[in-house]
Amino acid sequence: MSIREGFKNSSVVVIIAFIDLLIANGLSMFAFSTTSWAYINNKVVNYQGYGLWRICATTGSCSLLDGTRSEWYMKVQASGIFGMLGINIALLLVIFYLFVEWWEKDIELEVAAILCSFVGAGCYLLAVSIYKEEMPNWVAVSTDLEFGNSLTMAKSAACVSAGGGGLLLVDVIVQAVKGSLIKRRSVPN
Repeated sequence: MSIREGFKNSSVVVIIAFIDLLIANGLSMFAFSTTSWAYINNKVVNYQGYGLWRICATTGSCSLLDGTRSEWYMKVQASGIFGMLGINIALLLVIFYLFVEWWEKDIELEVAAILCSFVGAGCYLLAVSIYKEEMPNWVAVSTDLEFGNSLTMAKSAACVSAGGGGLLLVDVIVQAVKGSLIKRRSVPN
């Protein structure tokens, strides 16, 4: 099946959900890989930026955070991983639903995409909430701490992913209602 046929044979709701999940995927990738979840905004520490995996100064020097022994930071990293995976898998399932003939309009595939998009959103929101709660206690100069763009992108990815999952849920409900109406019409009195 071609891309054009996949879009032509799908409802507008599923196409919008696909675009939502594509945007959520991009936001998720940026949030996951950039070093601006938080900043220390003073000249002593050279405007250090904190990401999930690195701490970087504006001079370009970085220190790794993977393998950190801080339990809360490991929870944030794990939640970020599951958030990104949930959104990625949801997008992949919607691509299969739209464009792979074998899985075309498979309701179980759509339900799996819904679950993955909500799990991804929930995990990213969990990562954000833990990060915002614990980060001020972790850095020595919490008065100079500012939350950055990567944290905002993680929240945005979660919201957009949940929106895509909600649209897919609407499509499933509409299909179920249409299916029950068709069955009622075909049942003889």
